Amino acid sequence: MTIRMDRIILEDIAADAVIGTLPEERVKRQTLYVSAELGGDFRAAGEADDFSLTFDYSEAERRIRDFVSSSGYFLLEALAEHLAADLLTVPHIESVR
Repeated sequence: MTIRMDRIILEDIAADAVIGTLPEERVKRQTLYVSAELGGDFRAAGEADDFSLTFDYSEAERRIRDFVSSSGYFLLEALAEHLAADLLTVPHIESVR
């Protein structure tokens, strides 16, 4: 059995966030640029030209921007881990990189 995985890549989504371990990093927001590779089997959406069989790219971008902007993690690794978990709750998204 072959598992099909299509990829949608969103690049350089800018969001201001509180991130870092130093005291000065905890008071001043920094601009982060997030890129995400979102995977799933989107073949049916493409074959049927049916939006309901995929996810809204602009909504995913907004979700990333809102998540990052409202976060307050100390580590980029923690931000990335929690953001990926959040994106995996979106219907049709099966993997995040």
